[in-house]
Formats: sequence, structure tokens, C-alpha cells
Amino acid sequence: APPGGGSVRDFGTGIAVDRVTGDVFATGRYSSPAVTFGGVVLTNAGSVPQSGEPSDVWVVKLTSTGSVEWATSAGGVDTDYANGIAVDLMGDVYVTGSMLSSSTTFGVGACADTPENWASSGETCEDYANGQYCTPDGEEGAGWLSSWGTFGNWTDANGLDATQACCACGGGG
Repeated sequence: APPGGGSVRDFGTGIAVDRVTGDVFATGRYSSPAVTFGGVVLTNAGSVPQSGEPSDVWVVKLTSTGSVEWATSAGGVDTDYANGIAVDLMGDVYVTGSMLSSSTTFGVGACADTPENWASSGETCEDYANGQYCTPDGEEGAGWLSSWGTFGNWTDANGLDATQACCACGGGG
């Protein structure tokens, strides 16, 4: 596979294989101002330090031969990261993690940190257990895959059950 990354702390946190096509999906976080996967450059929205070291989420799709088909990012000015990734039999990709930014961009648009946008969670700060999904051609969407608690909750991993339903697990504080 082609190398990816930037100049600072960048690492992967999850990998999944499409059992139908053999394509590989990976996710992680990056603190570099920009990271490159193949010819795709992703820019970190948190280039000005906020609390600690800001990071954004990256998701990349590699073909079964190892070529980068697409790469995308999600995040805002604070620390946002991915913990897990899964792909279903339709080729839809599910990413879980934490979004600490007050406004987070998911490729196709911004999602402000308001009760209206996170109605199912009841949270207005440090949204955890939120997810992003990508269709096989790279179209994106965002929202809660699962939610519980009122503050300090996160997802550590996700996967698919025998019926291909997306499941997530995590904890709360």
C-alpha cells in the first residue's frame, strides 16, 4: 500500500476489509497540518492549537491492489479522532470515535455542536459515540450510530453482527 501521513503525530486506529470486493478501508487521526494518501491531501482544521494537540479524523479507501481510491477527513479546531471502522456487505463504511470540536466538518458540510444537531444524544459539549459513514463511492453522512449517557461518553470500537447491523461499544465518564 502507498504510504500516508504528514510531518507530526499521525497514526491509524482501525482497518476493515470489504469481504465482497477485497477493498481495504482504514481510519485514524492526524495532528500534522496536512496528510497525504496517494495524491489526496487532507488539511487539518485544527492547525491553531486549542486544548492540547488538535487532530482530525482521516478515512482512506484502498483498492484490493493497494491503490488509493479516495481519502477524506472530518474534524474541527479541537481534538477529533476515530477509534474503529467497519464495512458492511453493501460497502458502506462506519467510523466511530470522538469529536471534541464545537463545530465539525464531515466532508460534505459542517455540523454545529447544538442540541438540535445532536438531539438523540442530549449533549452539547464533547460529543462522543458519534459516527460518520461513507458509501462505497466516498459520499459521506454523519450522525449518531448509538448514544447513551449525558457527558463524557465515547466509542472504542465498532463492527457488524451476523445480520450486518452496525454495532458500537465504548464507555462513559
